[in-house]
Order: sequence, then C-alpha cells, then structure tokens
Amino acid sequence: MAGALGIALGIGLGLAPALAAAFVANGQITISVPDPQKFERDERAQRALKRSVAELAGPLVTEAAVSLVFGCIASSRVVAPRGLQVAKNRWLQAMLDICFQVELQGEETGEEVCQRLSSFDSSVAARIINRYLAEEGLDPSAVEVVRWNADPNPVASNPVPPVAPGDTFRPPQSINFG
Repeated sequence: MAGALGIALGIGLGLAPALAAAFVANGQITISVPDPQKFERDERAQRALKRSVAELAGPLVTEAAVSLVFGCIASSRVVAPRGLQVAKNRWLQAMLDICFQVELQGEETGEEVCQRLSSFDSSVAARIINRYLAEEGLDPSAVEVVRWNADPNPVASNPVPPVAPGDTFRPPQSINFG
C-alpha cells in the first residue's frame, strides 16, 4: 500500500527532481549612458547585458536564465563623464540602474552562482559588458559601469502560486488504497 502511494506521488519514477526548489540570484548594475531611454529600448544592449551577466554567473547559467529590470532603483542622477569638462549645451551622461535576476535550480547551484557573482567588482563587470556591447555593434566607450552589486546568497523562489484562502484540497468521495 505504501508503494502504491509512493508511485502515485511520483517517488521512485524520477519525478522528484522536477520538484527541486528554484532559487534566484539577484543583483544591480548602475551604468552611465548618454541616453538611458534609448539604451533601455535597444535589444542589442539588452542582449549584451544578459550575456554579460550569464558569463559572470558561470558555466551553469545561460542567457535565457537572466532577466533584466531597467530603472529598478529610483534615481534621476545626472553626471558628467569621468575626466571630461562639461561645456555649455553639452549633453551629460545619465545614470541607469538595472536589476538582474538569474533563475537557478537547486540550492547548491544557487549558492555557487551567488558567490561567483558577488566576487566581482565593477571593473571586471565593465570589461565583460564592454566586450559584449562591442560584439553587438554598440559603442562601449559610451557606457561606463559605475556600480556592480550582486547578493551573496540566493533567494528561494516558489514557482507554485499561493493557494487562495478556502481553496483547500478536497479528495474525491472515496480513496481506495487496496
């Protein structure tokens, strides 16, 4: 009887890994660009950033596992590019905050990826991001990575939607285990 219940629940059929907990690695990138709205809408820039985060996350992560949220940190900072004098009527660089999430399977993988992402500083991230921007045909000199921050610990993610109050499991009229 216990065996039938175990098989009904998927135990012993190789279905248990599908129930593995999902984890998310979170982080933020702040970049300085001439036109944040244009950069945000540019699919090549999005692809370059996703590919950069995936590479920094390591060989276990693909571009498809990375999602970006532009403007995730409220800011309206405007700065002059480093080392340049700002002349009259010259456009200033504007900061663009980008949050990223990397979807991962398993706690061990989540911890490994988070430790890897949080071990880099903005100069390493800039080198990778600039390489992918150039590969996408964009000018990497127009983008400056000001800040790179990745959370050192993964966040558990429950892909199953929460149950509404009063929406409980109701078994059929009878269950026959025999």
